[in-house]
Amino acid sequence: MQSRWRTIALAGAGVILAVVLFLVLRNGGDSDSTTSTVATNEAPAKKAPAKEKPKPETGAETIEFKNGAPVGGVQEIGLSSGDEVSLRVTSDVRADLHVHGYELEGEAAPGQPATFDFNANAEGEFEVEAHPVVGGHEEEGVQITSLTVTP
Repeated sequence: MQSRWRTIALAGAGVILAVVLFLVLRNGGDSDSTTSTVATNEAPAKKAPAKEKPKPETGAETIEFKNGAPVGGVQEIGLSSGDEVSLRVTSDVRADLHVHGYELEGEAAPGQPATFDFNANAEGEFEVEAHPVVGGHEEEGVQITSLTVTP
């Protein structure tokens, strides 16, 4: 009697297996099927990387300070940490110049530009200011350049 139940159980399992295989294989070969589930071990597709902003200019820059303001407005200069910087400032008046954060100072005058050559080893945003000298006294600073140094 036990072997008869075993035979019936095995036959039932075979029928269930046959039905499952039929359903799986039928959906896999039907191109008009509206729903299909396929399990894979593949990782989901990665999003395309966001477009990088163009790398800011580096290297030698010339700033012209005229009539109490930078010609063309405050120039923004982007740098990567470690870049070599050569900043030249011309002025139509005597002016003391400061590169804040790097603690660099210089002086420009008509026909005598100031040049700052340094390594951009400090990261962050730094202002370059011109302080016109009038009657022997240094006036309030005017921002002429913004240096942004990124890693």
